[in-house]
Formats: sequence, structure tokens, C-alpha cells
Amino acid sequence: MSAARRMPRGAALLAAVFAIAGCRHRASLEMTPSNFSECGGPNVVAHVKWRASDNPDDPISIYVSSVGQPPKLWYTGAHSGELDTGPWMSDGATLLLQDARGKVLARRTMTSTDCPPGAPVAGH
Repeated sequence: MSAARRMPRGAALLAAVFAIAGCRHRASLEMTPSNFSECGGPNVVAHVKWRASDNPDDPISIYVSSVGQPPKLWYTGAHSGELDTGPWMSDGATLLLQDARGKVLARRTMTSTDCPPGAPVAGH
């Protein structure tokens, strides 16, 4: 192998570690919307999509945690999927994706923006 193509030993080891790590899929958790205007009211329905593929035979759990409240189980089942929440997602609500051992794989928190002064607010 020519000197121009030879990889330093440390770089080769690092490349091997990344190649092995690349075999494992990282968990993903998406929430749409992830931010909403409070002009539409204090709560919103969110579309949630997840994937936790380290072991597709193990079920996952998704918990919902609201500010000042303990997490509540929302879903247990397949390692990947998507569902809509009810109209209970509010500012600060956090979704926690956990594996079968209880390890948190991903988390997403809903945020909101205030209504501009004088803007109409739903339900008022």
C-alpha cells in the first residue's frame, strides 16, 4: 500500500470503532408539531413517530410527563410506529421513549409561543 493510502494506526482503530457503532441504530422520537401558538388554545394534538431498533423483538414504552407531574404510561408495544396523542399535549409536556429495561432512549418536549397582545384566543 502506498504511503498516500496508508491510514495511521489510531485513525484505523477509530474507523473500526465507528464502523461497529454504525451497526446499531440510534433511537428516534419525533413530535409534530413540537411547538404551537397558544392562540389556538392551551392544548394540542401531536403526531408522534418513533423507532428504537436495537432489538426489534423487545417492546418499548412511551411515557408522557407534564410539568410538576410524574410520568404516565401512554404506549407500550412495537419498537417502531406512529400515533396521534389526544388533545392533552401542552407547553412543557415531555415524551420519553424507553426500552424494555427502562432506559430512556429519546425525549422530546412540547413548547408553545404566547399569543400577541390583542390576538384572538380559541375558546375565549
